[in-house]
Amino acid sequence: HSCRYTGPIGKYAFRLILPIWDSYGRVITFQARDITNRHRQKYLNPHGINIKNHLYWMDALYNEGETLKTYLVEGIFDAWRLGVNAVSVFGKEITPTQKQKIREMLAIEKCNKELIMCFDSDAYAKTKRIGLDFAATFDGKVGTIKLPKGEDPDSLGLERIKELKIKWLS
Repeated sequence: HSCRYTGPIGKYAFRLILPIWDSYGRVITFQARDITNRHRQKYLNPHGINIKNHLYWMDALYNEGETLKTYLVEGIFDAWRLGVNAVSVFGKEITPTQKQKIREMLAIEKCNKELIMCFDSDAYAKTKRIGLDFAATFDGKVGTIKLPKGEDPDSLGLERIKELKIKWLS
């Protein structure tokens, strides 16, 4: 994934540097994640670029049969763990710019679409609110998955996520 480790020196000491690409494959910014669990801030983002105006996805979207199923998750590690068709929004909220990018990304495919909101267990109320907002204007089905308490997509993995019930909002 073109990540780098910083080592013990500087502002980003002991952090994994996770590049963020635009839709043309150009690196536009990065997120630095503490790998020691000793820093107050788990994530650092460089100044000047608002990471919340971008998305992180692992691979090109692909259809499962006649349906394009896309999982919306909070973080990069969640997206890595779920793999193909997982898109990270860098937190528990989605900006208008991100919403537009998600709609544009999914509009390209001419098929049945399912957008599944899969945020951490502590964000389920927000997940439902965001899902309802998408459902009002999305050309496809929108659903949410309620994760077990204390869990996130990274801790559960794709196979366990697929076993959980999807609450369809549209």
